[in-house]
Amino acid sequence: MKSVNYFILFAILSLLFFSCNNDITDMGSGIQPEGDRIIVRADTIHLSTANLFIDRIMHRPDLDSLLLGTFVDNKFGTTHADILARFEPPFGETGFRFPDNAQPDSAFLILSYRTWFGSPTSVMSVRAYEMNRGRILCFYEPYFTNTDPFEFVDINNQVILGDTILSAGDPTNIIRIRLTEEFTRRLFENSRDFTTETNFFERFNGMYLTTPLAGGTMLHLRSISMTMHWHYENTALDTIFSNTTDYVVNKVVINRFLHPEQDRVRTFLEANDSINFVASPANIFTQVNVPLRRIVEEMNNSVGDRRLAVNSAVVRVEAQDISNETSSSVLSVPVPSTMLLMPKAEMNSFFMQSRLPADSIVFAQFNMADSTYHFNIASYIDREIRRVRVDEGNGRYTINTGALAETMEMVLVPVRITASQQQITSVNQQVLMSGVAIRSGNHPTRPMRINLVYSGF
Repeated sequence: MKSVNYFILFAILSLLFFSCNNDITDMGSGIQPEGDRIIVRADTIHLSTANLFIDRIMHRPDLDSLLLGTFVDNKFGTTHADILARFEPPFGETGFRFPDNAQPDSAFLILSYRTWFGSPTSVMSVRAYEMNRGRILCFYEPYFTNTDPFEFVDINNQVILGDTILSAGDPTNIIRIRLTEEFTRRLFENSRDFTTETNFFERFNGMYLTTPLAGGTMLHLRSISMTMHWHYENTALDTIFSNTTDYVVNKVVINRFLHPEQDRVRTFLEANDSINFVASPANIFTQVNVPLRRIVEEMNNSVGDRRLAVNSAVVRVEAQDISNETSSSVLSVPVPSTMLLMPKAEMNSFFMQSRLPADSIVFAQFNMADSTYHFNIASYIDREIRRVRVDEGNGRYTINTGALAETMEMVLVPVRITASQQQITSVNQQVLMSGVAIRSGNHPTRPMRINLVYSGF
């Protein structure tokens, strides 16, 4: 009988304990008014996309990222690159004072390259012309990659300064082009008595480096320079001394890019609307159309009269047909390592003004594990919401969705990011060879989408 009483007492105490515990767990939500609870929602919306063919980009070249030659890719067509380059005068603005009896011997244009695209056995020709039209490259003037070199060079009324034939597989990765005797003599005279840097440029503005369009190799240059060899006689010692003077290319460089097959490539690539493409330099971007008004209306309706906050808005860009097949004989076009997803209307001003990602520019690096880029564009959507937000007072506001653009046009742009001490110092459009095929908004199984997480409070 005692055992039964103990069991009943234990059951009553247990019931009381669990009842109290449940009250403690629900205490916060029991106190909080129903209308003040934070609502969290998630949604996925398909995006529309399109290939965006371009004919130029703003170019502020790094001197170790110049292309020279012609490369043909099965997908992206032919890319031709040539260079307009200005050389610094020797030994600063005052010039180097040669001994009175010094005489020039020879001068060489020296190109060193990191790697190449094409075949190491493919023969290419490199030619150098003097910029002879009188127009001087200006440090402060912005240049685009479709700048006409013949505004600076008249190749029909001058002798080629130097040329050579080579194959990219040369293990030295260095090209030496002997320059003409006449040019060597003029360079020597211009270098011995110029008064200012501008005076030197007026005498020698620089060189135009090009290759025939029929070539099949693209060089990724590391540096461009000239070396002049000269000698003088020391009469006191009855000895002849030899010496050299170097001329390096400064930052006033134009890397021009041509895509002579772009119309054919456009027809070929757009035949399959399930895939879009991104290719550099100055070739193809992908336009991503975000249905801004629809997104904001659906989010706003979902949270009711609560304050809308966009927690994340991730655009997942998936690469297709990634091939890592490379060999010592052929270097395939690599996938862009970094891309921006930015408003189309802001693209030119961003690069013209050399703005940084601190301006809410969204970039992503290629994830080799799953062949994707992930762009969180919540800051862009939030910026547009704040632009049309109407303050109603008491911490409440309404969103005038009718004032929003129906579509936010964005662009995938391959870029090169430079950093110092873990701080980004520059963002420039990619001028090296790169390319990737991505699943479009019309892909039958994995269309491009935006994954939204938002809340109302």
